[in-house]
Amino acid sequence: MSNIDDIISNIEKQGILSPARYELIFAGENFNNICGLADSSPIQMNRLLRTSCESVVIPGTSIASKEIRVHGPLREIPYERLYTGDLNLTFRLDEAGLIRKFFLAWQDFIVKPETHDMEYYDNYICGLDIQQRTKNDDIVFTAKVQEIYPKQVNPLNLSFDSRDTYHKQEVSLAFRLFETDFEN
Repeated sequence: MSNIDDIISNIEKQGILSPARYELIFAGENFNNICGLADSSPIQMNRLLRTSCESVVIPGTSIASKEIRVHGPLREIPYERLYTGDLNLTFRLDEAGLIRKFFLAWQDFIVKPETHDMEYYDNYICGLDIQQRTKNDDIVFTAKVQEIYPKQVNPLNLSFDSRDTYHKQEVSLAFRLFETDFEN
């Protein structure tokens, strides 16, 4: 059997995971409270966010290390796990702009626009599960992102040249850490 036959056989047995099969689920008491600020229920907002999300980039991880010489050649010794970048999401905006309203209300809750006072960290963070799914809708893994909040809500560009397209809202969420749970 040739390598190409092995590859085809493996694909037929194992299948190939599509990056287009995913689902977002925001959770936590703080998420419920923030939905109220945007005049929406958590169920409605989760449905809107889930069905409007065009793309999500699951963050990566790395291990920080330092060169140490005990005796002989240098050794790289790990000392900390790092979670790289922000969690970037892109949404299709609905005509009411509810997604933008939601993330701006969340930011206004974190930093009060009138007084510039800061809310307590534990009051505005929430969790997000990103489920990777198969073509049969089985969950392959869930990236459980913890302690998220909207760090940046990107600007919206208005242009006559864009009349045949639709608005996309990009949002960057800061997070503390994440773990990946693999299904069977």
